[in-house]
Amino acid sequence: MLEEQIIECGAPVLAGLKTAALFNYRFRSEEEERERLACLNETLNRRDIYLRVLRHRAGASQIYLYRRSRLENDLGRRGVKGFMKKYGYNADDPDSAIVHLEERLEEVGEFPHEIGLFLGYPLADVIGFIENRGMNYRCVGFWKVYHNEQETRKVFEQFEKCVEIYRRIYREGRSLLQLVA
Repeated sequence: MLEEQIIECGAPVLAGLKTAALFNYRFRSEEEERERLACLNETLNRRDIYLRVLRHRAGASQIYLYRRSRLENDLGRRGVKGFMKKYGYNADDPDSAIVHLEERLEEVGEFPHEIGLFLGYPLADVIGFIENRGMNYRCVGFWKVYHNEQETRKVFEQFEKCVEIYRRIYREGRSLLQLVA
């Protein structure tokens, strides 16, 4: 069920702890995909949470779950705008940045490394990943960490606890909307 996948992968987003999450989901048809996402977006957009298909791959849709206001803040952080400009993004407009990300996904064929900034990863870790080609990280959790290891481990623990709590209270009968902070 899509709601369960949203909770499993995006509880920290729903709780307001993280900017975004990306996950795969298999819909039975394109019509089901459009209808289900439109229905969820109608409900969740009022709480600044959006679902968007970034691309289809191997029979699954890659769904981007995000808080638009947090994405706007993240893209406006010091150093991010200049970094994003190197890859052709307009960091002043989150919607056009997402469209460009979709284009980059098609162009590159795999995840372009700057996608981490769309998921709320620190710029230093995104740059560290690029410079180290995904190797030599200090720890790994929700992303590969190259800087501020101790602080980030605490963040990972908070995210894991959030997923655990959200999973439990959803099973106890709370709706997806009730879980949005």
